Amino acid sequence: MLLKKILLLLCVSVLVACGPTDPEDLTELNKQAVDWVRKQDEKGKFGFSNYHGQFKIEPKFDHVNPFQENGLARAQDENGKWGYINAEGDFVIEPQFDRLTWFNEHGIANARLDKKEGLINKEGTFVLKPQFNFIYFDIHAAFYRIENNGKEGLISNKGDIIIKPQFDDIRVIGDRFVKVELDNKIGLMDTKGKMIIEPQFDEVDEHIQDGIVKVRLNNKIGFMNSTGDVIFEPQFDGAHSFNANGIACIKINDKYGFINNKGDIIIKPQFDYVKTLFSLSDKSDLMTIERDNQYGLIDGRGKIIVEPQFDYISSSDSLIKYGLIEIRRRDKFKRYITKYGLMDIKGKVILPPEFDSIDDFDDNGLAYVRQRKGGGFYINSKGEKVEEQKNK
Repeated sequence: MLLKKILLLLCVSVLVACGPTDPEDLTELNKQAVDWVRKQDEKGKFGFSNYHGQFKIEPKFDHVNPFQENGLARAQDENGKWGYINAEGDFVIEPQFDRLTWFNEHGIANARLDKKEGLINKEGTFVLKPQFNFIYFDIHAAFYRIENNGKEGLISNKGDIIIKPQFDDIRVIGDRFVKVELDNKIGLMDTKGKMIIEPQFDEVDEHIQDGIVKVRLNNKIGFMNSTGDVIFEPQFDGAHSFNANGIACIKINDKYGFINNKGDIIIKPQFDYVKTLFSLSDKSDLMTIERDNQYGLIDGRGKIIVEPQFDYISSSDSLIKYGLIEIRRRDKFKRYITKYGLMDIKGKVILPPEFDSIDDFDDNGLAYVRQRKGGGFYINSKGEKVEEQKNK
């Protein structure tokens, strides 16, 4: 009887000694394993060592990849199959795959088996059975392209099939849209798999702002919304994206005009050139407009502030600070002579274009105005002379 008790105690001791590492110890070991480096011995086998060169996992694998923060590392056995090992060097997912990736944030990895790819979880169980020729896996992406027989589809990073392989090309745009191509025509779907715009255009712009989609067909540009409704049929030779006020500049036959995102042409194409001057605090742009070599001003809401009447309009950081714009006018008889003035962003001329030059405003909010006859003087940001105050 005494002998049986001794043998029983010995068995228990062996089981305890050989049992799994305490979870807390294993957690600490996992943290350390992230810093371990791969090390190869003279036989060509791989293991892991610390930075002192001491083996923490003996070299017994044909190949290994670094540990992830989850305490697992990819390892290849002598048969060329891949699995996952823990920080103790034991396979927790048996080597059976032809290829493996790291796990993503949802604990999903890409695995190749018998020339087909699928997705597995941390237990090594397939959440998406191997069925695709290729999965364009990225641990940081929310969606993955899939490919079968030259056709592409889309799955989520959890393994849900969103779009079955059917398109020649797929490109995810942000987290809401998917650009799809079929027979050299491009359309748009959402990331839930709903078709928004059937493949029919030569190009669909990937910059989708406020649900407005720019499309191109036969070198003409149009606009659609994110529910598939046509805002403008392709008809423009050029078009900018809509601004914060829902206004866009368009071009037809080398003339520029403006449209809104409701489908209205608010200013018919009539200008020879349009250029953004600077952005206002309400996130809209202030733009110069040119017609017959004369320049005017239009705001980001499509309202003409100043009809084209000046020989040039420009601005600088110094002027923008005070909401001012430089205006220029050439002498009627001596076109090589240019006169300078200032107006505010509302189009009010605060200094007529009659002067030879205007310096930038200084830290005191003053600018020096020069004229050949009569010297010069200082002005404030309202265009008022303040020369006497400057001299005091």
